[in-house]
Amino acid sequence: MGNTDIKKILYALLIIFCIYLLFFTSKLYIHESLREESKVGDKISYMQNRSVTLVHATYDKDKKEMEVQLDLDNNSNDNIDEYYYIVSKTEGSSEDIKVQEVYNKPMYTVLRIKNLKGSFREISLFVAPKIADIGDIGDSDYVELVLNKNNIKYMALNDKYEIDYLRERHAMLIKEKEDHVKKMKLKIKKHEEELYNIRKSQRDYKENIDYLTDEEKASYEDRIKSNKEEENLIEDKIKNCKKRIKTDKEDIKKLKNMKIN
Repeated sequence: MGNTDIKKILYALLIIFCIYLLFFTSKLYIHESLREESKVGDKISYMQNRSVTLVHATYDKDKKEMEVQLDLDNNSNDNIDEYYYIVSKTEGSSEDIKVQEVYNKPMYTVLRIKNLKGSFREISLFVAPKIADIGDIGDSDYVELVLNKNNIKYMALNDKYEIDYLRERHAMLIKEKEDHVKKMKLKIKKHEEELYNIRKSQRDYKENIDYLTDEEKASYEDRIKSNKEEENLIEDKIKNCKKRIKTDKEDIKKLKNMKIN
């Protein structure tokens, strides 16, 4: 066997070894795609008259802890406001991870997720009311929050008193309501412009009706009927926006009159 044949065999063995190495070590550096994260501020409804809103998630790499603030809303009549919290990493073991409920108040709930090493890419936080033993919780009795780099803030965590969280949440709720009022006002302005354009088209038709052919008149009549239906829908949208503004302003007034000691 010549040197050339030996080199070919060595090259073949090297290729096989590289393929083997790539196949069996790919999990070390090839990750699954991140899932869509739970949006901060979005209310997730579940069960009957219950919802969860993610207020914020902050990770402290030095402490290996994450603080998660939630708004847990219970409008049912069961008077159960205690919850189970379970954390699961998308990749790797979740065995050492602990969840501590720091506060659970009507306007906010604060959790500390401990022993969460900085190598994690994504976790799921499961929240379920204690309506039964944890093993008897059904699929529709809990909500899952997906936390990853897209909704987690990375910064140092400082210990706070209960009043600090309350003041922060109180100010945040007022701002959310005020921002929603601004959003509704912009929607009203947009809808009013749509109404103006529809009505202008109708006025233009009436002003030029004498110059139109019978075919053009028939086409415009059909368009006017369609526009009238659209006009009614837009007017309903404006009424709904004004109704929501009124509700928001009432809520803002109540929040501002609330005593935060």
